[in-house]
Amino acid sequence: VASIFAGFAATIASALSIWQPSSGIYSQLESRAIPFEVATTGNTGRPAIVEIYSHRCPVCERTAPRVLKVHGHHEKELNLVMLDGEKPRNRDVVMDLRVDSIPHFVFYDEHGEIKGEAVGDVPESILEDNAQALISRDNSLPQPQFARCDNADEELQRMRVMAALRKMEKVYKEAAATSER
Repeated sequence: VASIFAGFAATIASALSIWQPSSGIYSQLESRAIPFEVATTGNTGRPAIVEIYSHRCPVCERTAPRVLKVHGHHEKELNLVMLDGEKPRNRDVVMDLRVDSIPHFVFYDEHGEIKGEAVGDVPESILEDNAQALISRDNSLPQPQFARCDNADEELQRMRVMAALRKMEKVYKEAAATSER
């Protein structure tokens, strides 16, 4: 019995070591990142990718090297924002963006408008294609809504609803501005 317990304990310890965060990659990403308020207001004239993550999230760990690589290709043309979704100082942003799953990526154009979102184990190709579209000032992203996670259907539905609400808000603001003239 003792040897079975020891074997079980060793297996658990080994599994837990896989889930330990690699602080080095986050340190690199965080050192490249700029504050959310700066990157998403449109004042920099550059598009932005915002990632909401957690140091304890294994999927975030898998996507972190992809984010580092894509940002490395476009560092001079693209802002990067890294927000730890578990930190209290980021709570308002997480709530405003209605983040339910992490990693959660939000793609902003150079004017500070949200152009798309991606959630979960996002492939490098989607991050790269969306980054290139943002940089080239394309009106739409090749992959404006992407989810690869346990609740992908709910995430995609939430993304569609949020995109519709953003469009309605834009139309409302334009109509209000027109009626004021």
